[in-house]
Amino acid sequence: MVGTTGGIFRYENGWVPSNYGMKALVSSDLEYDPDKPEKLIMATSGSGLLISTDFGLTWGRLPTDPFITYLVDDVEIRDAYIYLLDPYQGVIASTDGGGSFHFIFHDSANAALAIELHPIDPKHLIVAAENGVFHTTDAGETWMKFDGIQLTMIKHAPDADVIIGANGNQLFRSIGYTRFHNLRNLPSDIVDLEFDFDLSGTFYLSSFDSIYLFWCYGDSVLPVWDRIAVSISPSYTLLTAISTYKDGVWLTPDASRWIEFNTGFPHPYPFFLDAKFALDYHRLYGAGTGGFWTYLDSTIQISVTLSSDTISPDGDADRDSVVFFIDNNEPCGIRSWHLSIGDSTILDSGGTGNPPNIAWYGYNRLGIQVPNGNYDWRFECWNNLNHYFSCSGKITVRARPMVSGLAMATEFNFQNKIVVKDDTIHVFYTSGNPPEIYHCYSTDGNNWTGPFNRSNSRLSKSDHPVVAIDGNGFIHLVWEEENLLLTRSSEDWDLLDTIPWSNTATQPSLMEDGGDLLLFFVRGSNLFTSRYSLSLKEWQWPKNVKQTGGLSRTPSPTRSQDGTRHLVFADNTNGSFEIWYTYSTVEGEWQPTRVISSPDVNSIFPDLAGEEFLYATWLESTSNTIGFSHYEPDTGWYGATVVGNSNYPPTVGSDSISNGYIIFGDSSTIRMLYYDHQVGNTGIRDLYVGGEPIHHPNVLDRIHEAGRLIWTEGSSPPYTIKFLAFGPGSDTIPPHFLITHPETVDLGDSCIVTVEPDEPLAQAPLITIGPDTLTVVDTIPGMFLATFNSSGYQSGAYYFHIEGRDRSGNLGRDSSVITIALSDTTLFEERGIFIWPSPGDDEINLHYRFHEATKVVLELFTITGRRIEKFEFEAQGEVDGDYEIEADQFGNGLYLFRMKATGLESGREKTKIGRFAIVH
Repeated sequence: MVGTTGGIFRYENGWVPSNYGMKALVSSDLEYDPDKPEKLIMATSGSGLLISTDFGLTWGRLPTDPFITYLVDDVEIRDAYIYLLDPYQGVIASTDGGGSFHFIFHDSANAALAIELHPIDPKHLIVAAENGVFHTTDAGETWMKFDGIQLTMIKHAPDADVIIGANGNQLFRSIGYTRFHNLRNLPSDIVDLEFDFDLSGTFYLSSFDSIYLFWCYGDSVLPVWDRIAVSISPSYTLLTAISTYKDGVWLTPDASRWIEFNTGFPHPYPFFLDAKFALDYHRLYGAGTGGFWTYLDSTIQISVTLSSDTISPDGDADRDSVVFFIDNNEPCGIRSWHLSIGDSTILDSGGTGNPPNIAWYGYNRLGIQVPNGNYDWRFECWNNLNHYFSCSGKITVRARPMVSGLAMATEFNFQNKIVVKDDTIHVFYTSGNPPEIYHCYSTDGNNWTGPFNRSNSRLSKSDHPVVAIDGNGFIHLVWEEENLLLTRSSEDWDLLDTIPWSNTATQPSLMEDGGDLLLFFVRGSNLFTSRYSLSLKEWQWPKNVKQTGGLSRTPSPTRSQDGTRHLVFADNTNGSFEIWYTYSTVEGEWQPTRVISSPDVNSIFPDLAGEEFLYATWLESTSNTIGFSHYEPDTGWYGATVVGNSNYPPTVGSDSISNGYIIFGDSSTIRMLYYDHQVGNTGIRDLYVGGEPIHHPNVLDRIHEAGRLIWTEGSSPPYTIKFLAFGPGSDTIPPHFLITHPETVDLGDSCIVTVEPDEPLAQAPLITIGPDTLTVVDTIPGMFLATFNSSGYQSGAYYFHIEGRDRSGNLGRDSSVITIALSDTTLFEERGIFIWPSPGDDEINLHYRFHEATKVVLELFTITGRRIEKFEFEAQGEVDGDYEIEADQFGNGLYLFRMKATGLESGREKTKIGRFAIVH
C-alpha cells in the first residue's frame, strides 16, 4: 500500500486507492528492521518520524522533537537502535526502540552527509561528513576517523568488512576500517548504490547516465541500463527494483531483462526517493512524493492451459506429448516452479526433466512424453517475492486403437464403410471367398465386439456395402449381390430385405436426407436415386439424375444444413472419365451437371464430404496423382489441383469447423492433407507408417470432431483390418490475443476494447469482465471490438478475460487489467504536481496537470521560509506540462515551493506545498 497526500494506496493486481485518512506527508526515507521486517520507520515532512509494527498497515509518531526541525534524510534501524540523519543538526540516535532520542554526532562545522549501519552489529555506525568519514562501535560514545577521505555516500557490504563510498563521480572502497582507495571514476555523478544480497561482492550503482552492475567488490563493472535510478533495492531472491526519475518502478532478475512495475499508477508516476525489499521476501516497500508504499499482493499473474484435455497419439503409439502453455505475466518473475503428471512424471525448475526452466517473464510451452493412461496434473510456482500459485486438472493420454485379426480371403474393397452412432464406432467390411459383409463395433476404438455376418449371402458374392443412419437412429446397410441390392438395419438385423426395383442395379451409395434415406445407384446407362420413407418404411420409385457414359465408382453424395443435396461421380460421357458435380434443392430435380476435374487425365474414384464448404477428391489414374477441388457457398467450385501421389483411391472427410482433410498415400504410408477453408492448404503429414503393404483406406466422411479411418494391411491373404482415430488438424497451438484498451476508465464511463488474435478464429471470442459478457462485433477484418461501460462497478482493478478457439479447435485464453477510478472533481491531483529533477542542478521543472485551464502562481522559498522567486503563468486543461525554472543561481540545499492554482472556468482554487533539492 502507499500513503500519499491523496491517501493510502494498496496493490491488488495493480495500485488502487484505499484511503485510510493519513495526514498529508512527504517521505524522505524508509527503512525496515532486518531482524523484524514487520517494523518500519519512515521519515516525513509534516508528520515527523512515523513507526509501524504491522508491515505499514497502521502508523504511530515517534517523539523526536525538538531534535528534528524539518527533515530527516536517512534512517537506519536494527532491533532497539534507531539512527537518524538530519542534514542541519547531525545524527540523532535512540537505543530504546524510539522511546527517546539524543544527539551522537552534532557539529555545526562538520555536517553529516550520510550514515550506514553495520549489517550485524547495531552499535557500529559509519558517518560520512563534510570533514571526513567516521565510525563508532559503541552507538556514538566514541568515534574513529578514516584516513584522508571525504565521501557523500557510503554502503556497507552485507557479507564482509568492506565499505563502498562515492563522492561526485568517484567510487571508493575501504581497506578494513582505516582508509579508502579509489576504484574508478564514472562519466557522471553517482546517485545511489546497493549491494546484492544473493551474490557476494556484487552491487548495483546508478549515475546520471546509466545503471551499472559491479562485482568482486567493484573490480569489474558492466553498464546494464540507460536510466537514472533514484533508488536501487536488491532483495534476497535474485530480484532488483529500481525507481527511475520519470519512468516509475522497474524490476529485473538479472540486470538484463527489465519489467515495468507500474500497473494502476496514474501518470506521471510517483517519484520514489527510496525502495526496499523486506527480508521475509513477501513485501516490497517504497517511499516517494506522497509517502509510503508497499506491495502486498499475493496473486501471481500466470495462466496454465493444455493443448487438449485428451491427447491421442497418431498411429499405435503407446505415449504422446502433453503440451502445457504457460503465460507468465507476473511482474515479479517466477523464481521456481514444479509440474507433476501422475506420480512419477515431473518437470521443475531444479533441472528435473526437459526443459529445465521456463522464461522469467512471457509465454512458455512445456511438453513431456507421457504413457497412455488417465492422470491428475498439478502446476505450482513461486514468484520472486515468494508468493505461491497452483492449479491442477486431469489429462487423458490414449493410444490410437487398432483392430486386427479379421481375416480376409480377398483384397479389401475400397467401399467398406464407417459410421458413428451415439459415440459407438461401427465398421462394415467384406471378407471371405465368396465375400460376405461383416460388422463389428466399439465404444473406444480399442475393444471391439463382433464380427457379425450381416449379408448371409444367398448368391455367390456380396459386395459394395454402404451404410447410413436414419432419423430414428437406426443403421441401414445396403449392398450389392450379383444384380440385386439387399438391405438390413439395426432395427432388426435378422430381417433381410431386397430393394424391389433393384434388378441389374450396381454401384450403390447411401446418405441420410431429412430423416429419410436417399439411395444412389446405376442401372444401365443412367444414374438414379430412390428415397426410403421412414414413415412408410418403404423404398419409393427411382428418379433419374443423369444419363451417363458409364461410372467408374459408386457416386459420392453429401447434404448441406439447408437441405441441398450434393453429388459427385465419374462419367466418361466425353470420351474419358471426368468428375462431374450436380445438386438438388427440390426432391427429384437435379441441376445441370458440370465437370470439376482437369480435362484429359482420366479421373476416377471420386469422394465428397462437407456441408456448407465441400471438398472433393479423386484419383487421376494415368499418373496415380490425387486431384482435389473445394466449393465455397459464395464462389462455387475452385479449379482442380494436384495435391500428391497415391497407390490407392483417396478418401475425404470434413471436421466440425468446416475444414476438409484428404487421406491418400502409398503402400507403406497413409498421409493426410488438411485444408482450412479460410487459410487454404496447411500441409501434408503422415498419419500412419506400416510394416506391411496398405490397401484402400476409407475415412468417415460425415461431420465429426475427429476422423476415423479403416484400411487393410498385408502382403497376402489373410489380410488384417486396422482402425485409426485421429485429430484432422495438425495445429495444436492455441490462439493468443493482443488486447487494447485504456489503462484507466472513470467510474460510469465507457471504453472500447479491441482484441486481435494471432490466427483466424472459428468464431468471435468471448470477452468477459466481472459478471458481464460483452457484445463483440467484427466489422474490421482480423479485429474484434466490444464496448465496456463501468457503471455499477466499484472502483478498483478488474480483468478482461478473452477466450476463443482457432479453426483447428484449439482453445486460447488471455487477460488484461483495467482500473476503474473515481472521477476527480478537484482542480488537480496532488501526485500530479511536483518539481523535478530533485536534486536538480542548473535547471528544474514544475510538472503539472490540471483538469481545466488554470492560472498558476508559483513561489520558491528557502528552508527558513524566505521567498526567493515568484512566477505566474497559465496552463491548459487535461495536458501534462512542465514549467522550466533556471536554478543556477540557487545554492546547494533544500527548498520549498508553494503553487496556487485558480481554475479559469470554475474559479476553484487549490494550493500545493512541496520541496526540492539543489546540488551543483
